[in-house]
Amino acid sequence: MSQNQDDVTAPWWPDDVCLVTDTDLQAGRYARGQLSDPTDYSARVVETARLAEGLETASATIDRGLRVQLAYLIDSGEVSFSREDYSIEYTIPPTSWVGERRFAPHELIPREDLPDDLDPAERSIAFTTAEVVYKMLQDAISETERDTLSELICEGVERLIGQVSDTIIMRSRSVTMENGHDLRVVEWNWPVKGNNEPGSSSDKQIREYERVVCEYPIDDPGTFIVRGYKPNDDEDDPSFRDVFEMRELSFRPISIAGLGERERLTGVSSTGSGNKMNAYDEIPRDILLSLNSLGFTAVPRGQGWLDGV
Repeated sequence: MSQNQDDVTAPWWPDDVCLVTDTDLQAGRYARGQLSDPTDYSARVVETARLAEGLETASATIDRGLRVQLAYLIDSGEVSFSREDYSIEYTIPPTSWVGERRFAPHELIPREDLPDDLDPAERSIAFTTAEVVYKMLQDAISETERDTLSELICEGVERLIGQVSDTIIMRSRSVTMENGHDLRVVEWNWPVKGNNEPGSSSDKQIREYERVVCEYPIDDPGTFIVRGYKPNDDEDDPSFRDVFEMRELSFRPISIAGLGERERLTGVSSTGSGNKMNAYDEIPRDILLSLNSLGFTAVPRGQGWLDGV
């Protein structure tokens, strides 16, 4: 059960309270903020998301949206900090939760259907969130291309109703091969923006690959194949292909898609069994982000990264 008011964290709160940190348990919604907008757009977005998420208040809707946005920024690599930096696990969605979830698109409700307590003439909507979340928001705005906190927050609420075009869609399925072995296939899709398209001024928003596919044996995922496809690539001729080797790194439990909860965070290194030998600093960013959404962290080859060394 969620420990926060209005069930803001209910969609991702774990059944086992032992998985949360002390900060998670103490993250009451005591910090106050305002979502500002000189038009009626934000009010319509918030009310549409409130109805879609089944929440009672605009404040809880904004709070849920901004927490989802922070999880997205961390998992996509747009910010340098991590959940561990703030000693949280479930105050915002855990690793890979946003990437695995598909938010169905909703049309914005018209202005005339807004409730009486959500007056767009006010030009701002008050909300509350946890102190640690508000601190993360302030740190995020200093590292991203968004101009204001309101822009960052509104993008999170838009994400709840499928109105963000850069949302990564991740699909996972099992495939039985002719030899009887079972493979897990994880696939990511997102729009590829050109350098001259609106909204692509930041390098962080430009994607090189429109599709990334990861395949690994379910029973023994010691190594796995990753392929990256550009828009005009043939299925059998991807622009990127490499085999990665799994390596145990840290000591924090993590849930990995298709594998359940693992006792250790899993590192991976390129084996060079692909298009070319990929040094750690040569692995494309899109590939790294895809690996991150599975709970995999790419590290250089060498013994220095192994546990206990």
